[in-house]
Amino acid sequence: MPHALFRADASLYMGSGHIMRCLTLAQSLRSKGWQVSFVTRLFPGNLIDHIKTEGFTVHALPALPQQPSPTHPTESDLPSWLGTDWQADARQTAAVLQQLPVKKVDWLIVDHYGIEAKWETFLRPYTRRILVMDDLANRPHSCEILLDPNVLSAPRLSMTPYTGKIPAKTRQLLGPHYALLRPEFARLRDRRRVLQVDPQHMLVFFGGSDPSNQTKKALEALMLLEDSQLTADVVIGKNHPDPAGIQQLCERTPHFSLHVQTSRMAELLLRAGVVIGAGGTHTWERCCLGVPSVIVAVAANQVPLARAVHENGMALYLGRAEETTVEQMAEAVRGLRQNAARLSRMAAACWRTVDGKGAERVVAAMEETGGD
Repeated sequence: MPHALFRADASLYMGSGHIMRCLTLAQSLRSKGWQVSFVTRLFPGNLIDHIKTEGFTVHALPALPQQPSPTHPTESDLPSWLGTDWQADARQTAAVLQQLPVKKVDWLIVDHYGIEAKWETFLRPYTRRILVMDDLANRPHSCEILLDPNVLSAPRLSMTPYTGKIPAKTRQLLGPHYALLRPEFARLRDRRRVLQVDPQHMLVFFGGSDPSNQTKKALEALMLLEDSQLTADVVIGKNHPDPAGIQQLCERTPHFSLHVQTSRMAELLLRAGVVIGAGGTHTWERCCLGVPSVIVAVAANQVPLARAVHENGMALYLGRAEETTVEQMAEAVRGLRQNAARLSRMAAACWRTVDGKGAERVVAAMEETGGD
């Protein structure tokens, strides 16, 4: 039985995206008979209990005084995203690997802004192969497979954002063809018809933590529209900074329905006409079901993808969270709801881009990549 071990974290500032997309790949591997486990650090806002609920073994690294920065990661603050220096984290991860019943895991899968080639090289004695998930392309990696679904254009593999940062022989899986979505998105696609866009029903979702509470801003924007026909599903994670406040807003507006840490995101998207939300990995979930979106970037690393989907006609990007007002959100939603033709074009562009089978393709690539 092949064995894969994931190294990823979640926290109040990092959000949940890294762990959630790792879980999607982990579930696909398990369905193929793989043994899968996780290494993750005990940051505030971690998802260790959730990972265990999904049936995976978790090896928890100890909490440390240094906490991840809430700002966009740069070369100078990458260690803050690990909670310690890379050597300490690598040694702790190696200690976990040494305790496993196998001499080497088949794959070490890394999804972390604080990890780069030095860390990966240190772990080489404990794994046969390494897969890295990245979307920054700002540091070197030592890996057999590099996965970045957020490269929207189709670059020549001889010249990609990762050229010069990875070994020449590394297999690059680039673009939304490889977006890691849970199986229900592909299944529900058949129930969605691109041209059947209901602009009266909205979905609001700004990720698992939403530290700057953009959800509140979006709800205030919808309330500004003063439209009794408009309805909305409002989704927040368990790490939201003000769940009581969001609940109060939804209770004041009977046509707003609140969902906390829901597992029904695909179903909620299926009935949405427009999404107001953050950028990042959830962009591809919306695209898979043909749902146009109004995007507000809650972190700098979301900006390139948000701009790309805007330029490709799949979303309306308003800007960074700190630069976007309630009034701008309201006007954007009003304009889209009044332009059925534009909404249909956006939905069709989304539909063409993502088919929901990315995890299957990544597993196939891993199984095809042999050698020690």
